[in-house]
Amino acid sequence: MKNLFKLGLMLCCIFVFGACKKEVTVYSCDPDINEYVIENMEINQQITRKELSELPFEYQNAVFLSLTYQNRLRIFKENLIWF
Repeated sequence: MKNLFKLGLMLCCIFVFGACKKEVTVYSCDPDINEYVIENMEINQQITRKELSELPFEYQNAVFLSLTYQNRLRIFKENLIWF
């Protein structure tokens, strides 16, 4: 009976602490760039290929990683049209 109680208590603890675990997405190792990307997440989703290319290289990569797959595809298609 004690073992069953301990097992139940252990499972409850795992669910409680596991549910409280919050994953944070990191787009850049540089905290300033990462903060910029997170603060401008909605604006970045509408960025064009030209605007993206005008950003410093470190920002380009972080912004591109923050885009949805649909927006990455849109930028890729814009790049093909540009060539």
